[in-house]
Amino acid sequence: TPSSSTGPSVDHNPGTASGTYAFTESSTNYGNTANISTPPFDVSALTSPVFAFWYHMYGATMGTLSVDYSTDAGTTWMTGWSLSGDQGDVWYLGEIALPTNANL
Repeated sequence: TPSSSTGPSVDHNPGTASGTYAFTESSTNYGNTANISTPPFDVSALTSPVFAFWYHMYGATMGTLSVDYSTDAGTTWMTGWSLSGDQGDVWYLGEIALPTNANL
């Protein structure tokens, strides 16, 4: 990342500086929101759907990371997972158990 003492030292997989990841710069964007959206996908055929993702939240001005989902094709959204603040220079696995009618 452009600022010092923030962001991952390496990517999650393969765990080197040669990989890629998406990030937002929090030190110059206080109070702003960044959104990453996925195309809808159907989980209705799954008996216990889980959304799994890797996250990294390192830096003194780290905000909140939330993962929201919808059960009505995007009309309303619910927060399935949320975490705030500096979590250290470590990659973590996040998981959300979803209802079978969820859209991410």
